[in-house]
Amino acid sequence: MDEKIIKLNQIMILMISPILVLNIASLVNNVEYKNFGMKSIDAAYLLFSLFFIIMYNWKALDFTKFKAIYSLFALYTFIYLYSYIQYQDDRSLETILHFTLYFVIILSLLRMKWNKQGLIILASGLSIFILVVFRHWVYQDFRTGDFRSYITNPNGLGIILYCSIFFTSLAALYSKGIGKVIFAAISAIGFILIIATSSRSVYLTLLAFVIFYLILNFRIEWFKKLFLPILLVNLTFPIIYILISKGPVAQIVSNLFVNIFTQTIFSGRQIIWEPVIEKGILKSPFLGNGYGTMPWDISEVNLTTHNVYLQVLLEVGMFGLFVFCMILFYIWRLLKDNLHTIAGQFSACYLLALLLYINFELTLFPNSPSFATIGIFQWLGVTIGINFVETRESINTQTNSSQNKNQRRVFRSTRTSKSK
Repeated sequence: MDEKIIKLNQIMILMISPILVLNIASLVNNVEYKNFGMKSIDAAYLLFSLFFIIMYNWKALDFTKFKAIYSLFALYTFIYLYSYIQYQDDRSLETILHFTLYFVIILSLLRMKWNKQGLIILASGLSIFILVVFRHWVYQDFRTGDFRSYITNPNGLGIILYCSIFFTSLAALYSKGIGKVIFAAISAIGFILIIATSSRSVYLTLLAFVIFYLILNFRIEWFKKLFLPILLVNLTFPIIYILISKGPVAQIVSNLFVNIFTQTIFSGRQIIWEPVIEKGILKSPFLGNGYGTMPWDISEVNLTTHNVYLQVLLEVGMFGLFVFCMILFYIWRLLKDNLHTIAGQFSACYLLALLLYINFELTLFPNSPSFATIGIFQWLGVTIGINFVETRESINTQTNSSQNKNQRRVFRSTRTSKSK
């Protein structure tokens, strides 16, 4: 890689890491801190946009490797912008701008090359956040249910803690000596705090991550085939969920989850999903109802969909959902090529677990301004393993391997020409 691009990556990581941690302030109850957090999100939009523009000017976006993803994101952006302009009366330039820039952030994350040093910087900032929350938990006498600390709700705290321990755990694996011990201890504290939130969606996501990681380490050939089955199950989950909640086995399933997680799986989402499907999605299945459409626009439900798949269907229909799934699929293909790294393994498991999580929450895209905070961390968790640089030795090994392959090709070509 060109030396100036390497330096740009290092500067970008150094600047964006503290900003991402400050973004968490947008989730707190205090109005002043919340406003500060929203401004830091704007700073993240600006910084990622500058990074993307510079990479484009330097011809460093690697259109050969990422051609399919760039094309899909361009199509996805066009679908949403067309949908917004076509269907929505209250057109807001700021809304369109933030939405477009959010996709620029995702594309920038796809091209950023993280390394151990950058990861430790980010994990250190998130460690401070975890310790602040832990101190508050101690102050509240170790509350064991619905703990939310300074965050608006327990689910919000649960998912941001889950994202945080993803990076601190990864930092622990890449660290040595006292650093490994510190990051491992902070990850354990974060895990305890997640339990205190009683967030069922995060419980399931964390459990799914562990299961996928075990499958990866014991049956990697099985793991590589998991994406499509997991995606299909999650796409059909809302319908299955509604049918089970109305069926004779509802009580059995509910008791099972109460025994495992101390809470029922039926949290009332079927009350939201059923009218969304009947009054919104089925009435405009292919092109949707327009960007920004919410359940209260098409039904009497006064809540968000709590489901990314249904929200995409509601806004841009099956066409938009298909493009979204294709984006995830191509990211999965990129991650499969990097399973030889710890970061690649973590990101692949994180992506599979994320497919489950977005069935319960609406944080992957900025449908609400503060969702951008969680969404950026989620996309970073998915993409960090694509280009992660572990050690200088690993780079040399890959380079030597490539050179050996070229030498073998030359040797075979020479031998063939001699035989002729």
